[in-house]
Amino acid sequence: MKPITGLAAVLGLAALVAGCSSPTPEPSSIPSGTSESAAVTGDVTVFAAASLKKTFTELGSRFETDHPGTKVTFNFAGSSDLVA
Repeated sequence: MKPITGLAAVLGLAALVAGCSSPTPEPSSIPSGTSESAAVTGDVTVFAAASLKKTFTELGSRFETDHPGTKVTFNFAGSSDLVA
C-alpha cells in the first residue's frame, strides 16, 4: 500500500468518527461525578484496509476499555473493496 493511501484511510476514519459523534454536552448537562467520556455508548463499525488490521484492532480494544458500553466491529478488506 502506498503511504498516501494509508494516510487517506486514517483521515477517512477520523472524519467518519468525528461526523458520527454526538455534540459535546454543555457542562451543566453532565451529571455530577461523571466525565464526558462516560457518556459514550453504542456500536461502532469501522471499515479499514486490511494492512491496518493489527493497529486498528488494538485501538478498537483500547476504545472499548476506555468507553464501557461500546462495541467496535471491524470490516477489513482491500481498499478497492471498501470503496465499493
